[in-house]
This record gives sequence, C-alpha cells and structure tokens, in this order.
Amino acid sequence: METVVVERQPWEPAEKNMRVPVVEDLTDVRIFDGELRLEEPDGQLVAIICEANRKDHARLAWMGREILAKVSWHDGNLAPSSSNRLSGLKYPNITFGTTAPAPLRRRYACSASGLDRELPRLGIELRNLAATAWSALQAYSPEVAEDVLYRVMPKVHNDWLMFEAPWTSGIINKSAALPYHRDAGNLPGSWSAQYVVRNRVTGGFLHLPEYNIALTCPDKSLVLFDGQAVWHGVTPMAIEDHPEAYRYSMVYYAKSACQVCESATEEAGRAQRKATEHDVYRASMLEGVEENSHTL
Repeated sequence: METVVVERQPWEPAEKNMRVPVVEDLTDVRIFDGELRLEEPDGQLVAIICEANRKDHARLAWMGREILAKVSWHDGNLAPSSSNRLSGLKYPNITFGTTAPAPLRRRYACSASGLDRELPRLGIELRNLAATAWSALQAYSPEVAEDVLYRVMPKVHNDWLMFEAPWTSGIINKSAALPYHRDAGNLPGSWSAQYVVRNRVTGGFLHLPEYNIALTCPDKSLVLFDGQAVWHGVTPMAIEDHPEAYRYSMVYYAKSACQVCESATEEAGRAQRKATEHDVYRASMLEGVEENSHTL
C-alpha cells in the first residue's frame, strides 16, 4: 500500500455553529482514488483508504440492494440529527447497532436499534462488516488498533460492541452531501470506519479540508480515520434519474453515550422498570385530573 505524506493546516468553520457546505470546486484539492495510507510528516497516521475485503464484495452488493428495497427514508429519518453529531442538520439517515438511553423519547435503557429489530438480517450483515473493518485496521496499523482498544474496551460493555470490534453503533447515510463536521459524540481516541456502496452516482467525495485532500470513495471502498479529531464533509453528488441510483455510506463509531450501558440483561430490566414507573406516574396524573374535574 502506498504511503502519502500530508501536512495538517489550521482550519475552522467561519463560525463555530455554522454548517459550512463542502466546496464544489476541487481544482486546488488533491484527489486520491486508490488504496493508500495518509500520514503526517512525523509519521502519525491520518487515514487508511482501501478496497473492502474481497470476501465482503457480495455482501456489500446485497446490502446496497437491500437498503434500496427495504429501508424507508420517511420523515422520521429526516428529523434533525443529535447535537453530538451534526448539530441539527436534516438529511436521510438511519442508525444501527446500539442506541443509548433517551428518556424524553421513552427509551430508558441501552438497546438494539430499530433497524436491527425490523431488518435483522441486514443488522447481522452490518455487524459482520464491522468485524472485517476492524481486521483491516489491525492489519494496516497494529499500533493504532491497540490504542483504540485501550481507549474503548474498558469503557463499553461487550454486550454492546459489534462482534467484539470497538464500535457500538453506526449510521447509514443516503446520497447525502454533508457539511464539514467532527463527530463529537464519539469516544475520544476511537476511530471510525466508513464503507461506501454506490450505483449511478458520481461525486460524493470525502473531503478533509485541514489536509486539502479528497477521497473519491468508490463502490465497495473502506476508509478508516479518527472522525472525532479530523474535520470532514461529503462533496455534492450527481445522481442519475434511475430507480436504482444510490450512494450509501455506512459509518461505524464508538458512541460516548454508551459508556453508561450495563449488560444486556440489566439494561432490559432497567427499561422495564422505568417504563412501569412512567406508566404508574401517568396513570396517577390522569386520575388526579379526573378527580379535580368532578369538583368543578
């Protein structure tokens, strides 16, 4: 694998809370299409770009068709994303893997995502991909892999990891040009993995503005990088007017909020207790309202 040295330059959005669109003009940007390692002058690894493992090609092709046919990109998937990831940006996506507690949504404990429950085979295949992405990071950079294990494994229960790879969760983005961002909701020191499957779509490069480089992310490609530390965005894309045109990126990450997750058994018990407490409280409130109405 070729090694390319890239130098990091200071870069920040014009305004801290501004969602800066990715540039369309890449004339002055170095574009990389093949397999390579990106390193800083001191040898620090920035990213690994490679073809997905050959044994995963059929799986990835199936997943592209399965997502196209069975995932509904309805209004629920167009809700603003959490502030920990893309600061309220609306774009078609769906999460998989572990979801952290969100009491305001009546999700009182850690649990499997809706996708894993509704499309179990797709969920299993996504986990299989996590295992081979992790194997790739271990093979290409044992030092980074060891550091990631040190930073993630003691903080997350094994029940919420993907086949013992150091990722808890993931997101599928549908043909989305994303503004520059850093993944603030990731565990510090963890790395992200991104697979891309595409058909009849051009553009949609992964742009790293601090390094003035763009990765073309062809079909069945894998990118490994620290999504929390490195600014990144996805360039605009041209999508053919065809029912089978798509670009899906499947991004794996270790979610910081999953540090609170205990074992799956304990989390299931917590969910049941909290749901019961909520129902009892709601029933008592309704009973109080009814009693007050009789006194009027």
